[in-house]
Amino acid sequence: DAAALPLNDSSGVPSGDDVPALARASLLALAAIMSGDESIETWTPILLAALEARYGSKPATARKVFAEANRLLRYLRARGAVTLTDIVEDLITEWCWAARPDRTGRHRSASPATARNRRWAARAVLETAAMLGAPVDAASAGEHSADRGQQVSARPLTPDEEHAVRTHAESTALTLRVPLAAFAFAGGTAREIAALTAADIDLNAGTIRLGGDSARTNALDDWSCRIVGMYLRNARFSPHDPLCVNERLSPVRAAHSVTVRLRRVIVDAGLRGRPGVVAGSLRLTAARRILGESGLEAAARFLGSRSLNGVAEALEYDWRDGHG
Repeated sequence: DAAALPLNDSSGVPSGDDVPALARASLLALAAIMSGDESIETWTPILLAALEARYGSKPATARKVFAEANRLLRYLRARGAVTLTDIVEDLITEWCWAARPDRTGRHRSASPATARNRRWAARAVLETAAMLGAPVDAASAGEHSADRGQQVSARPLTPDEEHAVRTHAESTALTLRVPLAAFAFAGGTAREIAALTAADIDLNAGTIRLGGDSARTNALDDWSCRIVGMYLRNARFSPHDPLCVNERLSPVRAAHSVTVRLRRVIVDAGLRGRPGVVAGSLRLTAARRILGESGLEAAARFLGSRSLNGVAEALEYDWRDGHG
């Protein structure tokens, strides 16, 4: 594999003959935004045209970014992403390391150099989309190493980070991000939160019923119980309608939607770029508290995990020595 390509020149702004092409892409982007069309299918030709214009002064780089961007956008759609807001960090990382057929047709795992090139292309796509006004999180492709050996696993929040998340979430009044954070602090995964209905919430008992393969009933902490209660009182739901996503979304898209909005909570709370702070950090934070109060097995039940080793590692706990 070739060495990783450079990001772009210092400005990233095309000039000369490329300006009209970028202007046309900008007009198409504006039309899509005005019509509310966030579909990846609609935005693909817009983004590819804008990327060609942006890197037009370097033909070899333009060809490389065009080809990789096209592969990325096709991959995202094949993995169930439909709109721009479905593009999340986990999917981009998955694509960076995805096996691809070589010239003989054999699928080969990506090398670190290939993954770095793909990460560069993904960053170019999202930066260009953001430049055009698209609703994307440009940080989804840029903050983490493409080297698997250097990736930082999700970790629990520190007390100060947890306070920042709760304070910011509550400051956004009764937007959907607030109960999403509460449900995450109650131990829900993105897929489990996406499946939640009003019938799964018992405010009198202060509990939440999480379904799926790890069906369990978890406690809502006092903050979460209060926040969820406020949300349910001010919004009307049928008992079995999803609380957090559109009922027409597939399970994969619904889970992606939850992950995107939880990441937005983290970013807006000022925690962007902190190693290990991801959407899953909220549930790990609550699990670590349970670990201290009731032990490792209780924390594993809270998370719906059958692996004590996996839970201990996620919570940074050396259970063989009896302390973290």
